Order: sequence, then structure tokens, then C-alpha cells
Amino acid sequence: MDNPTLDVNMIEEQHSQDNFADELVWATFLPVGQGFSKCDLIEDTNTFGRSGCDFCFSSDNDKNHHYRAFSKCHFNVSRERKGSSTGYNTFIQDMSTNGTFLNGEKIGKNQKRAIMNNDVISLAVPNNKAYVFYDIAVASASKQFYPKELTKHYDISRELGSGACGVVKLAFDKKSCQKYAVKIIKKKNLSFTGGALTSTSRLMQEVKILKSLHHPCMTTVEDVFDSPEALCIVLELAEGGELFDRVVKYGKYAGAREQEFKVIFYQLLEAVKYLHKNNISHRDLKLENVLLKTDEPYTLVKLTDFGLARIVGDKSLMTSYVGTPTYLAPEVLVGNQSYNKAVDLWSLGVVLYVCLAGYQPFTASDSEVEDADTIEILKSKVLSRRWYRSPDEWKDVSEEAKELVRGLMQVEAADRLSLDEALGHPWLKDENALEIAKNLMYPDKFPKKRSADDLESNTNKKMTAGSPNK
Repeated sequence: MDNPTLDVNMIEEQHSQDNFADELVWATFLPVGQGFSKCDLIEDTNTFGRSGCDFCFSSDNDKNHHYRAFSKCHFNVSRERKGSSTGYNTFIQDMSTNGTFLNGEKIGKNQKRAIMNNDVISLAVPNNKAYVFYDIAVASASKQFYPKELTKHYDISRELGSGACGVVKLAFDKKSCQKYAVKIIKKKNLSFTGGALTSTSRLMQEVKILKSLHHPCMTTVEDVFDSPEALCIVLELAEGGELFDRVVKYGKYAGAREQEFKVIFYQLLEAVKYLHKNNISHRDLKLENVLLKTDEPYTLVKLTDFGLARIVGDKSLMTSYVGTPTYLAPEVLVGNQSYNKAVDLWSLGVVLYVCLAGYQPFTASDSEVEDADTIEILKSKVLSRRWYRSPDEWKDVSEEAKELVRGLMQVEAADRLSLDEALGHPWLKDENALEIAKNLMYPDKFPKKRSADDLESNTNKKMTAGSPNK
């Protein structure tokens, strides 16, 4: 039986109604937490809650274990005109029993707060992030700073981080509301004095390398948008933040989280092994370039920022002076000799050292290392192996972990452990840790047999059964 022909007038009328509805939307609540959906605000006052509200949280919200703590009417959002002007002020009012949080701060029952573009709303507890407030008028005004093709497909939201060359922002796919990270690099801010490469070609090198990589512990590129003003790289989002932030949070107690860092470091070794197998040296391995997929203790690792990576042959040598000084290998610091992929092994050793101790092994000064004098001080300490080690921070670290650090941080590149030797080191011959790591990396191939808590408990029992190595 043939399908009936649709009336063209009906189609055009529906299209007109959709466009009209879009024009009426003055703000959007973009979902950042599991179990929440996109909410377009049309009315001046809008209520949110479990039932009887303009926007109701899904009753089968099994993805968010805080659902039972949400109130029937949890909060409302309203806009009010700014006196005689054409603009509006927007407010959020907490109507809940267990709390509504704006940017991590509790509002208080029946209290109101002004809400701004890119503010984050959490429910019941501060870390249960639900929405990002997206003010259409403010967001539209900022579109001029981004390539048109980017804003055609993505809503650009709050800042996630920034660096010397650009900024990273949270973005939402306009069709699916899927979250991404957008690295926005303004070309006018770039400078490169290393010789052959121009800033633009250096950027495109990073993009080319990223797009060629397919590994669970590498950030994947979803989209690239280029314009005369900026290069925008759309990446998968790692919501757990940087490994650096986790180490800072643990501080001097980092050594007590050895099992957690073992799972992370195993993944890092596998990621770098994949790079080297593809004849790529990262050359800027550091805690800030290691992202965590979630904020759970055991989480998938994502290696990122390949701006300094170079594709090299097995016998190729690299001579340019690049990288972050406190992570640089001795042969790079010396500056007058060529080096190879072994520089990444040294940097991995520094990464592991910082994870276990909570501080850098070598520092030239309290300020950031930049000028020639501080580089010389750092070089002297590295070449003479003058590590700073505090007994208090290292007392909880096993002898096997210390041995692995020493094996990676050998001054002579030829004396350093290889990636295969590091992966086969006794510290990493831990069945429980490897089971957790492999399940995170390849959940289909290595399905979870036991919970991470059970595995950690089993490991702790084994450690306390014998004499601990301090």
C-alpha cells in the first residue's frame, strides 16, 4: 500500500512553527550529568523537579543515584526586565530540601541567586552536576569570536582550561547534546622561534597526529574547524580533569594511593608504547597532559597535547629544544646533542615520581623555569642526580615503585628501562591492578569480574600479609 502524500502546506506550517519556537527560546539548560536532558526555556518562570513541574527529571533515572534526594519541585528559574531597558536579569531559586548548588555553592531553601551564562547547577550535593545555564543572548553575542561552521554544529559553553596558545571550552553537539572539549587556538597569539616550523604548520601537525591515532588511552579528534583567526579542535571530553589536579588534591598523602597510580601508570606506558610503535615521540609528557575520563579513583587515562610530538624513524634523532623544563631528559637539557624516543621514558619516570611523592624531583627555583640561568641550575641538578626526597612522603611507597622510578630516570639514555622492561617490572606484575586497567581500556575484551573495591581490598590483604618494603 502506498504511503499517503503529505500536504506541502502542512510541512511548511510545521517548519514555520519550529522556527518560531526556536526564536522564543531565551535560555537553555544543557545537561552535564547522567540522566538529565536538554531544557529550552520559553516562559519567564520555569520550575524543575521530580513531578508537577515545567521540566521533570526522568522517573526512571537509574543513571543518577542521587535521584531519590531530588524534591518534587527542586528549583525554579525566572527572568525579570532590567527596569526600562530591553535586557533581563535571570535568577535561580532553591525550593528543595536537600539543596541546589550554583557553581558548587549552596543557594539555601527559598533563597535566590543571580544566574549567569555558563553557570553550573548541581542537585543534592555539590559534585552532582546537572546542567550548564546557556544564555542565548550572551552566547549569540560571542559567536563572532568562533568559526561559523563551529557554532553551526556546536553550542560553546564554559571554559575548562587555558594555556599559552589558547583556551579549552565545553561544547555541546546541537543535535545530540553530546558533550565535547573544544581547543580554540587563536593564531595571532602564536609564536614559534624553533626554526623550521611555523606556528600554523605546528598546529596542523598536532591535528594530523591526533587524527591518525586510535587507542583507548588517547584523546580522539571529533572535528576540526579552521579559519584565518583560529583553529578549533573538537575532542572527546575527559571529565575527570588533569592528573596534575588529582596529585595536588592528594598532596603529601599521594604515596598512600600507590595502587591507584599503578593503574594510571600502566595505561600511560601502554599509550606511549602505542605512540612509539607508530614512530611518534610525544616529547612533552607531564601530569598536565594526562587527562582522566572520570573523577573515580580508578578511571581511564587519556594522553593529550601532541603539539610537540614528532614522527621519527627507529634510528632518527631529534635535536630541537622542546618540552616542559622540569620533565626534560638530561640529553635534552644539555642542548648540544641529538636524542631519540628515550626522552619519553625519562619524562614518564618524572611523572611517576610526582604521583608517588606529590612534588617534583628537580626544581630550579620557586618560580617557573624560563630563563637560561634557571635552566643551568636545573641541568646541574639533573646531571648530578640531586633529587629532592622527603622521608615523610616516601615512607608509604613500596621499594618496587622506587626501583621503577630509578630505572626510568637514568641519566644515560642507554641505561634507562625500555617500555617493555617497564611494563614487565615487578611493580606492575600485580594481577589486581592489571585487571582493573585492562577492563578500563578494553571492557568488551576484559569484562569486569570483580569490583574495584574488591580488587583493592584483596591487594591490601596481600601487602599486609608480608613485610612491607619502605
